[in-house]
Formats: sequence, structure tokens, C-alpha cells
Amino acid sequence: VRLEIASGEIPQCLKGNGLVEKFRRVYYSNSLLDAVDRRLNGDFDEEQMKRVILIGLLCVQFDHHMRPSSKEVLGYLEGRLPVPQLHIKTCKQAK
Repeated sequence: VRLEIASGEIPQCLKGNGLVEKFRRVYYSNSLLDAVDRRLNGDFDEEQMKRVILIGLLCVQFDHHMRPSSKEVLGYLEGRLPVPQLHIKTCKQAK
């Protein structure tokens, strides 16, 4: 849901070309903000948007053991906990 909000897009589950894969690609290319909804016209706090996207990516990791708990997500969003480093894979890498 966080990725949907950030991008303004509805997810599509078509052969790895969906919303999650889009955010994984921009994460790997170090250009997270390229996937943000253009209708926002840059009118957002960049660090907060990056935090929202990173938390969204943490929540959709292939290995469910790597996903944060609800309590951890709340801590990340409130800034009480640092958002950990991501170790994500694309659909192709996970297979």
C-alpha cells in the first residue's frame, strides 16, 4: 500500500513487471524518487518519501522472515528506529 501511495499507481501482477518490481529497480539504480507520483510535482519531503518507499520495500521482501513486524514498521515511520539496509532481490533473482 505504501508503494501505491508513493507512486500513485495500482499494482499489476504481470510477470514481474508490477509496482513492487518497479520500486526494486529504482532502489537498485539508486533513484528511488524517480518512481514517485509525478502529479505531486516534487511537493513532498524527499527524505520522508524515501523512508516510506524503503519501508514499503522491507514489507514485500520475498523471504517473509526478513519482513518487519507491525511494531517495527511503526517505529520506522515515527523515526524512533532507523530503517535497516535492504537486501532485496528481483523476481528473477528469487527463482
